[in-house]
Amino acid sequence: MLFDVSNIYGMMARVWTGYSYFKRPTGTQPVLNKPMLAELELETGTDYLNLRKTPPMITVTGKKKIVSTEIAGRNYEVNEILGLGNYSISIKGFCVNPDTFDINGFKTFANISLSSTEFPEYELQTLIKICETNDSIRAICPLLNYFNIRDIVIESFTFPENEMFENAFAYEIQAKSDFPIEIEMID
Repeated sequence: MLFDVSNIYGMMARVWTGYSYFKRPTGTQPVLNKPMLAELELETGTDYLNLRKTPPMITVTGKKKIVSTEIAGRNYEVNEILGLGNYSISIKGFCVNPDTFDINGFKTFANISLSSTEFPEYELQTLIKICETNDSIRAICPLLNYFNIRDIVIESFTFPENEMFENAFAYEIQAKSDFPIEIEMID
């Protein structure tokens, strides 16, 4: 059974009841280009943030690398497909104090009430540090696992004004998949 979950940005996601977020039965629609709620953990060498209590909305977009060449005397171009490019990843969500909030069991965000007035200062500081990191970030997420994405590089991040809750902050992250390679020096 499916139900829609609206997030603070007014987007819709399909979430399976009775399953974890991305344990999809065979024959369901693919998740590419569809915003989905996804449990997410971000990790650098020194910082770690668990966003499982308030899972963000994640959209994965793929793009192929194609070189088009015009040929004199032809009406059409010749296309050479070079392969897949890096996936673009959009992460949008809000964060509250994880000790006082859990989204599990809620069917819409309209039913959510926050029991604490404590602002998640530690989570905000950690997310800012992770976003400012000039290196790949380990992203642990069931949705990203479908695309074999283990590491991401953050291109941009925004902390928009949050008018809904005084004890939460909203965030938007634009990232690309990163597939680290190891270079071996031969003497």
